[in-house]
Amino acid sequence: EVLQRSLLPASLPDIPQWDLTADYRPAAGGRVGGDWYDAFQLRDGRLVVVLGDVAGHGLTAAGAMAQLRNALRAQLFAGAAPDAAVAQLNDFSVHLMPRSFATALVARVDPGSGVVEAASAGHLMPYVVSPLGEPVPAPIRLSPPIGVRTATYSQSTLTIERGQRLVMYSDGLVERRGASIDDGLDRLARILDCHDDADASGISTAMAPEETD
Repeated sequence: EVLQRSLLPASLPDIPQWDLTADYRPAAGGRVGGDWYDAFQLRDGRLVVVLGDVAGHGLTAAGAMAQLRNALRAQLFAGAAPDAAVAQLNDFSVHLMPRSFATALVARVDPGSGVVEAASAGHLMPYVVSPLGEPVPAPIRLSPPIGVRTATYSQSTLTIERGQRLVMYSDGLVERRGASIDDGLDRLARILDCHDDADASGISTAMAPEETD
């Protein structure tokens, strides 16, 4: 857990007229895994937000997460667009980490216009939440996960308007033993609809029944 937490942002970017929140809860029983998130500003002022999940548990997954997180961060900071960064990450994984398998969601946001460039490598689709409308899945094209040979990656563009939110999450938020993941996604949508002002911690708390581990 110390290793995992050391790779998470010490703080989130402070951007005028934008509010960023994150909530990270490791599995019970000291089981480490491969989930991570990242958020940082580029030198031109654009915001990068990343969510990733390496398959498996234990130090092997945490170690793979560290390598993928750092490789992706370097590509994005150097100016690669989300789809190009994910494609380069896949090449890195296939050639240097052939037994690793991961999903990732990368978004690059222009804080002035709200325009979001995004690429999803097999990751669960975020929700766009509006104050006066039901939460809807973000219009992002889905590409293969990281670790798939000859995979190609697409990029999508959307705009977050004033008052809207983009809610990104990993499968730990919506998966439950003995239940369909679609049930978890529907439950998350209902909670976002009922708590349209909740921050990340509030969403996690509302989603966590007693049997969650």
